[in-house]
Formats: sequence, C-alpha cells, structure tokens
Amino acid sequence: MMRPFILIPFILVFFGGSANNSIAQDSTLVDLSDFSLEELMDVKVVTISRQTESIQGAAAAVFVISSEDIRRSGAHSIPEVLRLAPGLNVARINSHTWAITSRGFNSRFANKLQVLVDGRSIYSPMFSGVYWESSSVMLEDIDRIEIIRGPGATMWGANAVNGVINIITAKTQPEKEDSFVTLQAGSDVLFRGAGRIEGKSSDKGGWRLSAQYLKHDSSARESGDDSFDAWDEQLARLRWDHQLTERNNLTITGHYFHSEMENEYPDNTPYPPYSQIGLEEVEFSTASFQTIWTRESSPTAGSKFGLYFTHFEREEYLLRELNNIIDLDFQHHFKAHPNHAFIWGGMFRYIHDNMRGQPTMTFIPDSNNDRVYGAFLQDDWSVIPRRLNLTLGGKWEYRENTGDQWQPSARVAWTPNQTSTWWGSVARAVRVPSRINRHIQMDMSILPPGAMFPNSPATSLSMVGSEDMVPEELIAYETGFRFKARHNLSLDLALFINEYDQLRVLEMGAPQPHPIHDPPT
Repeated sequence: MMRPFILIPFILVFFGGSANNSIAQDSTLVDLSDFSLEELMDVKVVTISRQTESIQGAAAAVFVISSEDIRRSGAHSIPEVLRLAPGLNVARINSHTWAITSRGFNSRFANKLQVLVDGRSIYSPMFSGVYWESSSVMLEDIDRIEIIRGPGATMWGANAVNGVINIITAKTQPEKEDSFVTLQAGSDVLFRGAGRIEGKSSDKGGWRLSAQYLKHDSSARESGDDSFDAWDEQLARLRWDHQLTERNNLTITGHYFHSEMENEYPDNTPYPPYSQIGLEEVEFSTASFQTIWTRESSPTAGSKFGLYFTHFEREEYLLRELNNIIDLDFQHHFKAHPNHAFIWGGMFRYIHDNMRGQPTMTFIPDSNNDRVYGAFLQDDWSVIPRRLNLTLGGKWEYRENTGDQWQPSARVAWTPNQTSTWWGSVARAVRVPSRINRHIQMDMSILPPGAMFPNSPATSLSMVGSEDMVPEELIAYETGFRFKARHNLSLDLALFINEYDQLRVLEMGAPQPHPIHDPPT
C-alpha cells in the first residue's frame, strides 16, 4: 500500500476573463462592470456530474479556462493553454512532446488523467494516456476547458484517477454568419495559418468549417546543436448543429488531423554499437466522427445519446500503431422528488488495435480486441435547498481482461452564503492495465559482451508485460473551501489524501535466453 499525503495549502487565483464564460459564448470583450456579483459567480460546468451546475457550489476542485482566457494567452496549443490552470503539472519535453497530469505521477506516458473532447475520451489504449501532439483542436473553436483535479471515475470511468480535462468546443449559431483567416510567423512557431467559415443551414441549424496548418521549428540543445524535433500539423474540423424540434437537438462533428515530426529513439541491437540514439520521422493521423442527440422531455428531465468513431494511426521506426474505436454512450436525468435529481446511463466501447513492431519491440499478440461495458447512477440530494447538497453515485465497468470494477463516490457541499462554499468527498477510481502493461516485449538496453561478467555474451535488459496485471486502485479523500471576494479575485483551497494500491512497478526477473538477430545488410 502506498499512502502519499499531498497538501495544497491554498491556491489564490486572479481571474481576468474566466468569470464571463457563462455570460458570453463568443470571443467578444465584455464589460464586467455591467454584471452583478451573483452573475459573475454563476460560471457553469458539466464535467463533474454530466449536468450543468454552478462552479461556486461544486463539490470538487474545479477550474474553467474560458475562450477569452485562451484568446488573451497567446498560446498556440492546448498544452500551453493548460498552464493557465492551477494544480496541473504541465512540462514540455521537446518541441512536440508534453507531460501533463494532476496530483503527481507525471511523465511522457502519464496514465491517470482522463482527457475528453466534448465528452469523448481521447486517451490511447496502448498506454492509457494522451498523445498531446495528436489531440489538436483549433483554439478558436474552443468554448471552454473544464479541469477537475481529483477522481472523476463515477461519471467518466476507468483512468479518471487523478483528474479530468474536458475540452468543450463552441456550438454553432444559426444567426451568426462570419469567417476569419489568421496568419502568424515567428521563431518557435515558424508559421501558423488558420481559418474558419460559419453559416446557417436553416433557421434552426448552423455549420462551421475550420482548418489549420502549423509548423514548428526544431528546438536547440544547451550546446546549440539541433534537437531534431521539428514538426508540422494539418487540421480540419466540421461541425453541424440543428434543432430538430422544440425539444430535440442534433450535433454532428467530423475531425481530421495529420502530423509529421522529427524524433529521437533508442536504437538497441545485439551487435556493435549495441545501444545508440537513432533519428526518425514520425507520422500520425486521426479521423473521427461524432454524433450527439439530446432531448429535453420536460424542464426537469432529458436524455442524451452519443455515437463516436475514431481511427488512429501512428507510424515510427519501432512501432506502427493502429486503433479503431467505437463508443456508444447514453444518459438520462430526471427529478423523482423536488429534492432529488437523478442521472443514470450506460456505455459500450469496442477497441480494435494492431501493433506492428520491430524485433527489439513487439506486442504478443500483435492484434487485440477489447470490449468495455459500463453503467452509472448518481443521486444529487438537496438536503437543505440552496445550502446543503449530498451527492451519492457509483459506476460499474466490465472488461474481459480485468472483470468487474466498481467506482463509487460521495460528495457534500455546504453553501452558507452566496460567496463561499465548503465541500468534501471520498471516491474510488481505478487505472486499468494498458496494452503495454499486458503484452509488450521490448529491449530497454543491450549490454556489450563482458559487461555482465567476463566472457559474457551481449545481454539484453528487456521489459515484458504480464496478463496477470490487475488494475491500479485509488481511494481519495478531499476537502476544500471556495470564496469569491469580487469579480476578479477568488480563493480556492483544496486538501487531499490519496491512497494508492496495486501500482504498476518493474521487477527484475530470472535471466531468459534471448534470440540474436542478424545485423542488417
């Protein structure tokens, strides 16, 4: 059992444009003095409970980056934007590679942070993390980014262990027909060209076509040498929103992304020079389709159904990764009692992948199919209306390789007045084994003859996955205090204890015979 105790005394946050998120959906400037303190505090979030709720009364450590914050930041990528959020660890490894997480365990392959785009998970099943260099959404299309620090598995399932990031794109507006083109040049970002055309398909429907080309220069080492990490990307995204009837709405989104980048990789061979750094060109592309149907059957009840398909390819020297993912998601909310708001739903995910490696990095088997089934239920109980709320919920998930997983949570929020909230929670979340954990066989390093002992042959230090690996577990205890002093000044205090069990580790095994591959001709 691992019991790290992490204490964040307080986070003092100065808001420049965040508070106007729920007031203005577009990127026009708003005079904050025109709004009351109550209006400025009424920023809405949906990631905590899948329902719209006020950030002030939320029983979680939550932060919202608005479209205006993004516009003012001058950032060119989502990882750069995430540096605006307190409590996130955002580290840039090179020109195109990032390490991002919340509450520890950060690395290039951080695997305890669930990342969503409009509620759709974009993590890679190969390592249960995110390729930040291939998750691009044009910044001008983002309405807001909601960041939850702490587990969110009751709503979003496995891998939402240390936090959830939900990138929410802006809806189209039938009454708004406009277009823009942006051209930028500099030393780091050599060139950026972006454009958008927006129009209406009918009196009750609108569409938006966005495209972007971005080219980054290679960074330099301390010695001044080239780091060989230049990259470029092309992005196209089409969104269509339509009001089918007074109570039914349909959203369809298509997305295509392609990127090429220079990269360094460990080149291990059983012949001289045994281990060295190689240079390669990495190419990856993503195509996705998403349709969401929502129905408001009454002022207190409604349903939402989502169908998602994603095709992902990543090709580098050591590995060619291909993924096809289909997601089905359903949720329904209703009020069974004036003080009880229920939300329930189910999901199904099908993942087909194919991993074609080299002799020094293989997956056994190289092709795999995973099926995930899940259901959740949550009750938001207003014990004392507008003062004391208790939220109880849980999610069940089943995978063929890990079996049943239960991820319950309990949250309480006390709001003594309109400017302050005390909250606390306890929750369980799991991180399921990835393809790397279960099926990889990789030469980490090859020692030359004589390195282990006199007259020893070339020796491989290998990493081998295990089918016996069980999910990592977290029990999280949180409490916090939120105070809004004025429209541009707030205090957010978050304290938490995370208890981890069954954490993934590397263990030294018994020596095994290793085949010697012939050197290339």
